[in-house]
Amino acid sequence: MHTNLHNLDLNLLRLFACLWKTQSVTKSADLMHLSQPATSHALRRLREQLGDPLFSSQDGKMLPSARAQQLAEAILSALKLLDEAVGDSSRFDPCKHERVFRIASNPHFELVVLPQLIRLSRENAWNVSFEMKLQPDNPREALLAGQLDLITGIANWPGEPLDLRRSFWGHERFGVLAKRDHPLLRGNYVELEAFARQPQVRITMLGDGQGYIDSYLASQGLSRDVALTVNGFGATTRILEESDWVVAVSERVAAHYVTDELSWLPLEQPGHQIHLTAYWHPLQGVDAGIRWLLDELSTCLK
Repeated sequence: MHTNLHNLDLNLLRLFACLWKTQSVTKSADLMHLSQPATSHALRRLREQLGDPLFSSQDGKMLPSARAQQLAEAILSALKLLDEAVGDSSRFDPCKHERVFRIASNPHFELVVLPQLIRLSRENAWNVSFEMKLQPDNPREALLAGQLDLITGIANWPGEPLDLRRSFWGHERFGVLAKRDHPLLRGNYVELEAFARQPQVRITMLGDGQGYIDSYLASQGLSRDVALTVNGFGATTRILEESDWVVAVSERVAAHYVTDELSWLPLEQPGHQIHLTAYWHPLQGVDAGIRWLLDELSTCLK
């Protein structure tokens, strides 16, 4: 069906964007300051003009049709460019602009960066807040749908979508955390081959460097002896204290776990080549708020 763009109301496209992000007619009505009947009527008009159901109710959510998925990126991109053209997006003032930043975090971010970010927020009276989210199964879709603003991680994690924007905002040494008297922790660094042979705990949270190390080891013809895979630190330190297993973590994260019983030593290359990275969708590429947040993240590691 051919659609005449001259007859397409801009507010209908905004409704499309709201439905895409919220998957709810009620939430979309609130965002657009419309009654629910008015929103339902607008949705009927949009369906008629685009000749497709676009969204259908399934398990309490308004899920997009195949046609809606084809249109989504173009519509969201066009609306964003229009908003930036008619508004002042050159500078984000965290003391004046109220905003919630939704960030998919990893252990490094939550242990090292987040406390610094909160300290800066309190000292400077920012009018922003932060929501820490789990790492998504589909990073691109989570960013495109507006469920996330940033995904924090390490450069080149497995399955990284090539069309995401990224920014390096810090550097980190990677190394081995183990019992203080562990044989691997003798000398100035841990040799890769010795590390690969040692039974170890693998932390699977996206962006924690585990995939990066696995990839690097594979490039050297090595693979790890993984004795246990976990989703977070949890009881990991207790396990290390009571076994000869080790875990690979960044230096700043390790600082939170080094005790009289546990110690940390950097890995042989690539231990000095870890790049901390933030990923966002290209539609947010000129978002002044995102640019501001990236600058603050860099400040937190100085």
